[in-house]
Amino acid sequence: MTTQNRSRPNNRRRPNNRYNSRVKICQPCFERKGRPVSSIITYKDATVLQRYISDRGKIEPRRKTGTCLKCQTYITREIKKAREIALLPFAAEHVLLNPIERRSNNRNYSNRS
Repeated sequence: MTTQNRSRPNNRRRPNNRYNSRVKICQPCFERKGRPVSSIITYKDATVLQRYISDRGKIEPRRKTGTCLKCQTYITREIKKAREIALLPFAAEHVLLNPIERRSNNRNYSNRS
């Protein structure tokens, strides 16, 4: 006996309805409308680049921002340029503090004598 594949046509899996995923649109591609990516994203415009950096100072991945590969590589390059000339931080300020300074900053209590 041969077993037949009784799954959906073309062996497609049914989408998992537990998680409602939405189609992410690459924001730089949507904004540029035929212009080059460099016209939208430059290292000089730190406010635009802040959207692609986490609060810890890390570059957000594509799966989180929804950008295409071409734009993500361009964004990464521009963020690194902006970091080199100190327009953007390499890390957040609370991460840069050494552990001794962090402990002393957390103990700003009034004297309880």
